[in-house]
Amino acid sequence: MRCFKMIKRTILLAALLLCLTQFGLSVKLHTFPDLVYPSMFVVDNEYIYFFDHRNPNNKMYIYDRNDFKLVKALLKKGEGPREVILYCTIAPTENKINVFNDHKLILYSKKFEYLNEIRLTFSDSSCVPVKDRYIVSSFEGEGDALSQVYALYHLEDNRLEKMKDLFRLPLDMRELTDNLIVFISKMAVWKDKVFIATG
Repeated sequence: MRCFKMIKRTILLAALLLCLTQFGLSVKLHTFPDLVYPSMFVVDNEYIYFFDHRNPNNKMYIYDRNDFKLVKALLKKGEGPREVILYCTIAPTENKINVFNDHKLILYSKKFEYLNEIRLTFSDSSCVPVKDRYIVSSFEGEGDALSQVYALYHLEDNRLEKMKDLFRLPLDMRELTDNLIVFISKMAVWKDKVFIATG
């Protein structure tokens, strides 16, 4: 009798766990048929932005976050205005979509209207938008002394003109010269804050 109660409890527990996993942890999956080989995506309050560098047509696809329908496809492959080569970094803000590619920044409004294109003198990975400004990192140093090389983080305006220095991050040159791959820093934005991860 005791064994029967134990088996009954085990079966009830298994059924309860099965119900919880089926109904309590439901997942909604969706397929994006326009994408060939997406290499990045970003989500904001309204949209999901994909960059698909292998797609022969448009390179940036924007979907509605609620119904997953395609809203807009932007950018073509090339070197002209509104054209990109290889990989892009998409960084939407409250009122703009920033697209960093190679040594240029392409700006769109949140209504997907082309605004401007700015040539960059630095790598696109060293720049992040914060509201209507940008945080840029660059390597600086004095003379040829490796011990005096540092990463400088500074604030730039919406035309990417320097406003002020924020801080200097000293670099360990022994690590840079001894290793093939070195993690220097990575920037991420949340609301009006920038988070910088260092090695």
